[in-house]
Amino acid sequence: MYNGETARDIHLRKGLTKGQHILDYMGSTELAANSFRAALAREMLARDRVTDKDTANRTHNAAGRLVRRTMEEAGVPMPEELPTPAKSYQHLKREVGERERSALEDRYGLWGGLGSGDSGADNDDPDGPKGEGKSLSR
Repeated sequence: MYNGETARDIHLRKGLTKGQHILDYMGSTELAANSFRAALAREMLARDRVTDKDTANRTHNAAGRLVRRTMEEAGVPMPEELPTPAKSYQHLKREVGERERSALEDRYGLWGGLGSGDSGADNDDPDGPKGEGKSLSR
């Protein structure tokens, strides 16, 4: 799919460091193309009942060429021409989690609503939680 580039070549071209994963540094178009390539290869492997590694590798390459040809016919940029996102998927995921956590703290306070009367617990007892507002001698 990458016109003969190996995973190592892609890693270097994207400027990734050791421990950074190529899939984490793909935009939506590149990620979709790779996902389709993998699904297409899986179907081709099953259809042809491929069992050996060499044939499997050739099948994956063939699937990549088909996806690349489709992109070319559609007139869209080739995978190696697509921009590399500045932030990884994992980094973005962490940022979203931090924003959500911060929004919850802003809404409910540091302890997530404990003691604010909005604990989220279903409590049908009009006297409140166990022991509150109840007399010991009934």
